[in-house]
Amino acid sequence: MPIANLIYSSTISDAWGGSDIDKIETSDNDWASADTIGQEASFQLTNLPSEASSINHVTAKMTGAYIELRGASATLTVTIADQALSSYYNEDATLNETPAAYNLTQRTTSDGSAAWTPSVVNGIAIILKVAAASPNIGGGVHVDYFTLEVDYNVEPVSAPDPYDATSNNIIVKSGTIILDTGTVILR
Repeated sequence: MPIANLIYSSTISDAWGGSDIDKIETSDNDWASADTIGQEASFQLTNLPSEASSINHVTAKMTGAYIELRGASATLTVTIADQALSSYYNEDATLNETPAAYNLTQRTTSDGSAAWTPSVVNGIAIILKVAAASPNIGGGVHVDYFTLEVDYNVEPVSAPDPYDATSNNIIVKSGTIILDTGTVILR
């Protein structure tokens, strides 16, 4: 089962006051930053490969996420939403002062019962909101990189029929042919 990592493609809204949310597009230590509790940003992701026929699960992942204040912690709410920003799932990540990777819950359905489809996954938007910080937000909440990991299936490609009925030919490209009985005529 192939894995696709969908990344930032465009901003829907960006109310992160520290730096632009588009900085989460690459893992390069150039962080998107929020400097106030309650700040929120939303963005679209890249699309799945066209070969994706069904979805096994999606997992939101962040790297280099932290709060810039010694001994502090922050709650970053990650929302997997549709294009209209209606929530499929909300999940809180508790950040501390050390940049770290966060793998959120693996989701197998879009609503608790219906399996994800390629078109639904291609329409996913992500919302990041600084929900809380203790004792305060200090130098801000930072995220270096965000990806939505998608485990998907590809429809098997059927092999062409080795017998071409229009020209009465059998095509063998490799392998061994064993004839138990009968006549073979080679021309």
